[in-house]
Amino acid sequence: MEYVGFTIFIAASGAIMFWFINIFVTHRKTAGAGKARQIKSNAPGLSLPPAKRIISGPRIEDLEYAEYVKRTDIWNKDREVRPEIFSRSAGTLSGTPYTPTDRRAAV
Repeated sequence: MEYVGFTIFIAASGAIMFWFINIFVTHRKTAGAGKARQIKSNAPGLSLPPAKRIISGPRIEDLEYAEYVKRTDIWNKDREVRPEIFSRSAGTLSGTPYTPTDRRAAV
């Protein structure tokens, strides 16, 4: 029986909180809409911004960034290290060959 009472208490608390939040949010939405109507009716020369942004294509900033990335990639590919850049020596090497010594023999 205690669980039922606790559940009812939690549900009632949640319903009251939901009711208060709903009242405040609805009041703010209505007040904002009223201000917008006043601005539109009082100032006929002013127009409100569109409610939804309409995009007819990519933004200028996006196009500039894409061009920058493209130029950077081209620059990096021109300067990357490739094995064919280094020529291999066709002649013989001069000098004495390295011969490893046994460490155990030295001790």
